[in-house]
Amino acid sequence: MVKSSASKKSKEAAVKENRFVPMHMMLKYESKGYYRILFLIDVDPSRLENKENYKIFVDEDTEEFVFQLPYPKSWLSSHPVLSFLTTVFRRIFGADSTLARAFGLNALDLQEKSPVKGAVPWATFRKKLPFACQAGPANDLPNAGVTLTKLDGDGTLMVELKSKDRIPEIQPIRENSDLVLTTFMSPKKVTGADSDLGQLVNMYEQLMASGITVDQIKCMPMFDGMDIDGMDKRRKRSGSDDDSL
Repeated sequence: MVKSSASKKSKEAAVKENRFVPMHMMLKYESKGYYRILFLIDVDPSRLENKENYKIFVDEDTEEFVFQLPYPKSWLSSHPVLSFLTTVFRRIFGADSTLARAFGLNALDLQEKSPVKGAVPWATFRKKLPFACQAGPANDLPNAGVTLTKLDGDGTLMVELKSKDRIPEIQPIRENSDLVLTTFMSPKKVTGADSDLGQLVNMYEQLMASGITVDQIKCMPMFDGMDIDGMDKRRKRSGSDDDSL
């Protein structure tokens, strides 16, 4: 099967991304006939005050939840970090130190892997979903699909997703009010050379026990040609366990 070019591009982009993994929780539940997922992500609320500073969506090609945001600007240049280390800890760095060069090389690498092209590179968090979800956050709940809050002082990003398909309805079992209880006891199984005769004898004994008369039994085709009177005499003489028949 040939995969679509969009799917290939999505997977290629995912390989080159600047990945990060925040502290998070993924909770699965059901509501309003759909499977749902609630994500809780640890984040600094001040970084998400502007909607242009983050992206949240479902990658339908890879079936992953995606959360993207830009790197802190202070991480992209050696000046803020080296100034801090020099001022606070009296560390000395040359203008062309290996640490300063590392910042420059890292910034180029981040820019190359950034999903958003611009002055500031972006990082991506991905999480595989347990079932196919709609492309955007859920929009059929009292709260918004994306909520930024402080829970007891902890900066928390809440994202709720909704499955593409409804939960299958369970069909109720139809009650049958016309059930009739019957009782049946299968005849004893007889083996050996005389098994056919033995089966007829057992059937004869059960018919007699049920109240059927000898004359009625004689009229049954299955007993045609058999000595019913002799069988009845032996039954009365030796009981129903007469193995000599």
